[in-house]
Amino acid sequence: MPLDGLVPSLAASGAIAKTPLTLIAGDLALDIFIVRGDDAFEIDENLAPVPGGASAPGNWKLYIQPPDHLNEEVTAAVDGSEHLAVGKPAAGQQQSASNESQPALAIDADALRRIGSAQ
Repeated sequence: MPLDGLVPSLAASGAIAKTPLTLIAGDLALDIFIVRGDDAFEIDENLAPVPGGASAPGNWKLYIQPPDHLNEEVTAAVDGSEHLAVGKPAAGQQQSASNESQPALAIDADALRRIGSAQ
């Protein structure tokens, strides 16, 4: 694994608590934060299924924005990797995966009718 040994350093630095890892796979854009210390007990974790996750293509890429003191090591570790990159995804690749925007969800009207008739 290219990032063996570096992920604990990235997590311990606290950088991924502020600047996420970003996974891009087709239309899927997912921000991954690593929170540490007491903050980890106070966060509301989103455990909902990721819309589009099951149908995401295999040509995914994980973008890492390391802190300055680890930039050289992370850049060397991901060099030549098909699935890892240092930096931000290109603006056209990333749909906002932030809490400010909610994904468009389809509502199954038939399921709602069945729930209503069961009462």
